[in-house]
Amino acid sequence: MRRLRLDFVCIYRLLQTFLRNKTSPSSPECEKHRGCPDIYDDTLILALRLFQTLWQLSYRETLETVSKAGFSVPALSTYHYRIRKIPISVLQELLEQTGEALFRRHKGKWRSLMVDGTEQRSICIEMVSRD
Repeated sequence: MRRLRLDFVCIYRLLQTFLRNKTSPSSPECEKHRGCPDIYDDTLILALRLFQTLWQLSYRETLETVSKAGFSVPALSTYHYRIRKIPISVLQELLEQTGEALFRRHKGKWRSLMVDGTEQRSICIEMVSRD
């Protein structure tokens, strides 16, 4: 079996697809938002976190790697704060949608979908193929 590791661009595009019709957790529809407006959308923050967990990088390494790929990334403190602000319900819904999409698309090819939630508020999806 081999582990499939996605690059940041792929993760970001997948998240944009999954979260296209969803209300942003920090948007006015969810609750009154205090403080400065968010410069970086929740999709980018969540994509950074998934990339970080999948590649087992530190916060600084994640931001540096994605910045070198040409993306505008938040400051370390902003990134850490925004990760803690994303509700668990968004992560759970993302996991459900990902599982449904994978099993629908790859019918008999996938044996398992493993989720790592060992860190506080983290989520990582590991797809194992039969190859």
